[in-house]
Amino acid sequence: MRRNSFVIMARFLVLLYVVVAIMHRVVLGGVAVVKLGPSIPLAGQVSQSLGPDARGTLPIVGKDYSLATHYFDNDAWVVALVSPLKDGFNASVLIMEKRGGTYTAVLGPASAFTNDQVQSLPVDVANFVATHVGVYEPLPSQ
Repeated sequence: MRRNSFVIMARFLVLLYVVVAIMHRVVLGGVAVVKLGPSIPLAGQVSQSLGPDARGTLPIVGKDYSLATHYFDNDAWVVALVSPLKDGFNASVLIMEKRGGTYTAVLGPASAFTNDQVQSLPVDVANFVATHVGVYEPLPSQ
């Protein structure tokens, strides 16, 4: 009697496994599940700020560009240095401020900033930008 109970339970579990596997494929439309690895902090914000290419595709960190970030004022500000990994992609800098828990682009992307733009930043951020990024004085307009 115990053997019959075991056989019935084993058949039930096998049947349950088959039903779950079939339902999994039906619900997902036969598409394989893709598990994503960890993302690089600020990669999404930087890619969106850089904007899409001619095909409408956003650039991808690690594929189209590399990203170096420098945080200031207890992480309230970040300077993102973007370096191209492909031809046709320009080096640029993006300065972001944390607002409401989310980083928002304040300046850039650009390869240089005006003196007036840099002076509007906190002192430590402005000093970093002046040292590591191009700062220029625009020509007077006529």
